[in-house]
Amino acid sequence: MNGKPFWWLLSVFVLGFPGLPAHGDRPMIDEPIADEPVTVNQLESARKEADIPALGVLVATGSGKSQMQVSGYRKAGADEAVNRNDPWHLGSNTKAMTALLVGRLAEQGRIDFNETVGDRLSEHVDKLHPDWKPVSYRELLTHCSGLPANPSQLTALRLSGAGRDEVADRLRASSGLLAKAPQTSPGSTFEYSNAGYVVVGAMLEAATGVSWNTLMSEEIFKPLGLDSAGFGAPGSPDRVDAPRGHRKGLLGGIKSVEPGPLADNPPFMAPAGRVYMNLDDYARFLGEYLAGLRGEGNLLSREGYAGLIEPGCGGDYAAGWGLGEDGSLVHEGSNTLWYARAVVWPEDDLAIAVVSNDGRLQAQEAVFNELIETLQRAGVNARAPGDRDRASR
Repeated sequence: MNGKPFWWLLSVFVLGFPGLPAHGDRPMIDEPIADEPVTVNQLESARKEADIPALGVLVATGSGKSQMQVSGYRKAGADEAVNRNDPWHLGSNTKAMTALLVGRLAEQGRIDFNETVGDRLSEHVDKLHPDWKPVSYRELLTHCSGLPANPSQLTALRLSGAGRDEVADRLRASSGLLAKAPQTSPGSTFEYSNAGYVVVGAMLEAATGVSWNTLMSEEIFKPLGLDSAGFGAPGSPDRVDAPRGHRKGLLGGIKSVEPGPLADNPPFMAPAGRVYMNLDDYARFLGEYLAGLRGEGNLLSREGYAGLIEPGCGGDYAAGWGLGEDGSLVHEGSNTLWYARAVVWPEDDLAIAVVSNDGRLQAQEAVFNELIETLQRAGVNARAPGDRDRASR
């Protein structure tokens, strides 16, 4: 890993916004990559050190091997312990999924990767500033579009709450964003933009007539068997059946936030960061990227995967992934109530993720760094030479 900060977060941008998880009965991926790369005691010690309600880690490969561990409690002060079936909110790590969805629809011929905002939204938004017309999917996915970091606070307020029509709201948000001139010349400057992924979602919906949520479920989750995946805050408000997100209390300490409209960003933001899933399924997703980059993926061609990790105008960010100096793909996400970090080393056929149900990022930084370094060493050392040769093909 490089020493650069993980700045590609889904920050909760406006209000302090920070269904039941489908746990399924499928067996876990139990073929180990290493013999307990992090023990229960080590994870519990790390959790207590950072005062985190619950902590989870995974190590995975593109050949289906994985190992995972969890420790702690679903809700601070409660008795319900987390388990391996429990879902974790992934925040901006959703972006790699949105990028993969764009690539898959392009290879299916349902969209063209070079399509522009003008091609797809000219007839759908109230007013389109002409400078947006040539902006492509790639510029939006690599944060080179000229869009701001987020829609306005007023937009988020108007489009928040339960029971919203997400497709209509994404189009409304996109209309507001695209009516004004770009902040910078499209294609010229990197500006991390959750708003850009909202526009991507609106473009996909205009092109296919299908909601982003349905497209994600049908084209990514189902083919990979990600049965636990869903959108928004996991769990139900009337019982502690899944981990809760947490934030700093008004008078110090930590406070859980029950599932509901205030437990995540507004629904229209989903393409930028509202996916949750359990660690088993996240291992499958990360493993798909590893397999795909060597031509053995289920969703895209090798060339399709390679195209998704080409750097954009910023040089160190591709489509939904930051690019580490050591050849890794890196990303993290938080809606200020949860925290997830993933690192993928294609040359080593190795993926690692650390997750928590705590949005106090600064307090967890050192523990996350230490766990990832430990997991990386254990994972690389456990790889047989033949596995590493396969990964580099």
